[in-house]
Amino acid sequence: MSDLNLDNIVGFKAVDKDGNEQNVTVDEMVDMVSTRMVMALSETSTFAAVAATGNDVYENELPTVTDAANVRVLQSSGDAAQMTMQSLASKLGGLIGNTYSSFTLAKGEETLIANGTGVYYVSNSYLDSVSSLVVINYDDSFILGEKDYRIKYRVQESKLYATALLGEESVRVRNIAHK
Repeated sequence: MSDLNLDNIVGFKAVDKDGNEQNVTVDEMVDMVSTRMVMALSETSTFAAVAATGNDVYENELPTVTDAANVRVLQSSGDAAQMTMQSLASKLGGLIGNTYSSFTLAKGEETLIANGTGVYYVSNSYLDSVSSLVVINYDDSFILGEKDYRIKYRVQESKLYATALLGEESVRVRNIAHK
């Protein structure tokens, strides 16, 4: 098996059940992994709840809600407990470690969107296919991918600035490699 530097990966090739290759973005992979983690946590918490309460209700028998305040979890002691959705989101965000910073760029107004040398993934907030990799080396930058005519980038002293050229733009930025 080869040694991969995961910080340099921006996507994956996947094969579906029919043998067709498909491109998968890092964000899609993170979503799939986090969904499976939540499912595994949920299944584990069901078994713990059954053991603790005798309530034999399995996940597929529970109603689906979109406004849950808490989830059932299994503590390291083996006891079932409740965790707030905010705490769960914080825990999963820490495990995944690929969090974005979001910015709204006003037309003609320069905004600091990244600080430090390295590689940054910059994408439109609603469409990952409109994205760029920006490599920052102190006062120099190199842009890979979408050369967006709607946003102008400038680097000075390892800081990445962006300016919307046509109108307000929303972008997400993630540091994927430190230099």
